[in-house]
Amino acid sequence: MDTAACLSWYVAVSKPRREDDARRGLEEQDYMVFLPLCKVERRHAGKVDDVVVPLYPRYMFVGLNDRQSIRPIENTRGVAFVMRSASGNAIRVPEMVVRKIHDRMGEAGYIDMRSPAMKWLPGQHLRITDGPMAGHIGKFLAECSKERVKVLLSFLGAPLAAEVQAKALEAA
Repeated sequence: MDTAACLSWYVAVSKPRREDDARRGLEEQDYMVFLPLCKVERRHAGKVDDVVVPLYPRYMFVGLNDRQSIRPIENTRGVAFVMRSASGNAIRVPEMVVRKIHDRMGEAGYIDMRSPAMKWLPGQHLRITDGPMAGHIGKFLAECSKERVKVLLSFLGAPLAAEVQAKALEAA
């Protein structure tokens, strides 16, 4: 992504379940392709597996330098169309948007969309980073939902089980 700043970015939409074909076809034509990925839990037949899938199914960012045309993109194997405005012009995506998504992926190469509670063990100490209880440390008890977890805090000398937003917690 180091050369991303000198590219014009557009969104190509692949045919259903053909993201890999579209990506390969575009890369063969020397286009820079960015297909954001995420890790999610997939439940099937009573089993839960972690899988890496496209963050935006069928959508990928295509970077063009000033010598490349947008026309060949739509004729590429696996590509359905390029996002266009009502007037028919291809919509340019600001480089900053592509950069921010890429930065969220980090070194792992994907954004971890699994339940945040999967990272913590029962009894693990967590620090609250946001809200009225910011700075307090408690013990992880259980996951309440995808967004909230139960934490055991010591409040005024007594134990208090509280539900806290998972995104407002970090390992202490």
